[in-house]
Amino acid sequence: MTQAKFVKIGGAWKSVTAEFVKIGGAWKSVTTNAVKIGGSWKDIGLAERRIYVTEQTSERCYRVTNEGAEDWVYYVGGLVDPVAVAVDSAGNSYWACTNNIYKLDNDGNLVWSRSYRPYDVGPPVVLEAWHNSPVKSICVDADGYVYSGDFAGVVQKTSPTGDHVWRKSLGANYAVYALAIDAGTMLYAGTGFAYDAVYRLQIVNGNSARIYTSTSGDISAIAVDDDGTLYVGDGTGHYRKMSTSGFVYWTKAPGGGITQLVIGHDGYGYCSDGSARELIKFARASGTPAWTYDPGGTAYAMGVGVDQGGRVYGAYQIAGNSVENVIRQVDSSGNWVWSWSPYVSAQFYGLAVTPGIKAAGFG
Repeated sequence: MTQAKFVKIGGAWKSVTAEFVKIGGAWKSVTTNAVKIGGSWKDIGLAERRIYVTEQTSERCYRVTNEGAEDWVYYVGGLVDPVAVAVDSAGNSYWACTNNIYKLDNDGNLVWSRSYRPYDVGPPVVLEAWHNSPVKSICVDADGYVYSGDFAGVVQKTSPTGDHVWRKSLGANYAVYALAIDAGTMLYAGTGFAYDAVYRLQIVNGNSARIYTSTSGDISAIAVDDDGTLYVGDGTGHYRKMSTSGFVYWTKAPGGGITQLVIGHDGYGYCSDGSARELIKFARASGTPAWTYDPGGTAYAMGVGVDQGGRVYGAYQIAGNSVENVIRQVDSSGNWVWSWSPYVSAQFYGLAVTPGIKAAGFG
């Protein structure tokens, strides 16, 4: 079925992403972002209904509905330590797992998996250590190209069909903990371990330039807004707004350690603050929190995502069996709505929400 991006409603073109409409008395599967309800056209965004999350204890990839129910789970031998996930507007998801990246379709079926080695077919040439280094970060652009970063400091670009495009080493053991892409020509990488910095890469060839060096810990999270401005989090709990040349506009220091950072469709920034347990919604202009959600307990806030309706999702984890190992939804005002977990030892990490990051061209 051809996927429509827009339909004409009342003389105006509308962005469309709904899965079903009623046609001739029967429900039909479609890809439109508006349906007729009670005589009026209503937007029903996929972003309002699907959350993707990694879980490392049993090494599974989950999709969850926004009502807090399991939609599907991907679990196969060979899938090891999923730590990060990205999603596009069609519901395809992309998972960073130790030395492999996986693409799953909207129904949770494997499209392809690719290892970190020089060639994906045939015998590899002499392998260097970084070829089997754990993948730590992943993002996808509006054309379906996938960008992944590993613990040894390598960024890789993969085509929508899983073919190798380019590979760029930022430096030996410059662990690439975070990646973000704009809707134009640039990819941004945050590194740690051996060297804490932010790099700007050209998506066409991977040529890079270091734009910022951190003095307060590894760069653990990075996001970009519609204007191309960066938001950067580090492992000691700072988050900053900066230009694409590395000029810092403001810095906030709630403590803990920033584990994920996104810019919502509503224009606000959101971050998960590690050992501080917090989810934070903040104003882009000043960094001032609009609200902070702390569920209590001792579980770390490991991931954050937000849908088109402003609902926020947080991934929490703590070692061992604990009812604190959950995905939490809070509303646009920071009030708890529901929590979900498949079992008490499920340790969640990276999280993403459809239809993907607005600044990367989704939604």
